[in-house]
Amino acid sequence: MDFKARAQMWLDSPKVSDADKEIIRNSSDDKLRDMFGGDIAFGTAGLRGEMGPGTNRMNPLVVQKATVGMANFVIHHYGEEGKKRGVAVSFDSRHHSQDFASNRPSLRRNRRRLPKILDLPQGDAKSHPGAIFCNGDL
Repeated sequence: MDFKARAQMWLDSPKVSDADKEIIRNSSDDKLRDMFGGDIAFGTAGLRGEMGPGTNRMNPLVVQKATVGMANFVIHHYGEEGKKRGVAVSFDSRHHSQDFASNRPSLRRNRRRLPKILDLPQGDAKSHPGAIFCNGDL
C-alpha cells in the first residue's frame, strides 16, 4: 500500500483524533511519505521515533499494533503458558511512555486471545518473576 492510501485510511478512521487528521490534511506529499511510507522500526531499545500521526511515528495506534505483534510472538513461542504467565512491559520517564502503557490494557480487554500484559515502572518486573519481560517502551 502506498503512503497516500495509508494516510487516507488514517483520515477515514474514527480512532484517529481530529487534531491528527488536521496535521495529515495539511502535510505536503514529502511529509506524508515520511509519516506513512513505512512502519516505525522496532529496535533493541523498543520503539523510538518522532511523535505524531502515521505508521512511521510514535502514537497510540502504532503502540497498539506493536502490542498485538508482541502478544502474537508470546503466543507462538510460549502458547497457553505464555498467556497464563503474562508479559511485563515496563515504561520509563520518556515522553508519553506511561500514556502508551495505559492504552495496552484496553486493547487486551477487547481481545481475549492476548496474554495478560503487566504495565510496570521500569525495574518493577522483579515483583512478577513468572512473567515474560520486555524492557523499555513497547
